[in-house]
Amino acid sequence: MTLRNKVFKIKLQHGKEYVRKFVGRNWYEVVIGIGKHGRIWVSILFR
Repeated sequence: MTLRNKVFKIKLQHGKEYVRKFVGRNWYEVVIGIGKHGRIWVSILFR
């Protein structure tokens, strides 16, 4: 499976209060992985 040149929507599984603490911060890396059962996970790293 290739992820190149595709568009995805990401559903955040955290509440709004948790997400708000990251608003205004600069992110510097997005890591995308595929788990054992084909589940895709995304990790966004902030400075």
